[in-house]
Amino acid sequence: MGCASTKDRVVGFYELTREGEAFRTVFLDSGEMYSIPEAEEERWKTVNGQIHVATDRKIIVLRLNPDRSLTNIAEIHDGKRTDTPKKDRYALRRIKSDTSSDKFVGTYMGWESVALKIVLHKNGANVWEGTDLYDDKCWYVIIGGKIDIIGPRLGHQVFNIESNGDLKWIVEEGREKSEPVSFKKIK
Repeated sequence: MGCASTKDRVVGFYELTREGEAFRTVFLDSGEMYSIPEAEEERWKTVNGQIHVATDRKIIVLRLNPDRSLTNIAEIHDGKRTDTPKKDRYALRRIKSDTSSDKFVGTYMGWESVALKIVLHKNGANVWEGTDLYDDKCWYVIIGGKIDIIGPRLGHQVFNIESNGDLKWIVEEGREKSEPVSFKKIK
């Protein structure tokens, strides 16, 4: 069995903590990348074994480390590459998730002035508000009894996994909800 490509080894969730604030990023196999809390959508690709993230002003060059974390090593402005000094480098830590488990795959219904529906698939999620599809490009990671959902329209939401398998929405857009909302698993 051969080794996975750099692209296959990069796809997944990452976290960076700087100055006490946590940032989450998801790298998708389609070349899309979403960062939270800013809900920024960017593109990425592999170039000679390195990861190039295209922003509106520059290209950030990342190195894939043996532990599968990512480190910024350079920037490219107007075609000119400049190495990042070691003191200014940061590492995005890969987040291990339990998303491969069928245990959480399913449809959940909640109510907050309108009916809300979340569908967790093995490889992503869809979110409805009422009868309208709100965000069909969401991804989730399961960490320590919580499900973090990231989406370009949805932003960053956190749900507690209740002992009965239902979900409780506890964080909206990075802020704790004053009144958590329960979501019942219906299938």
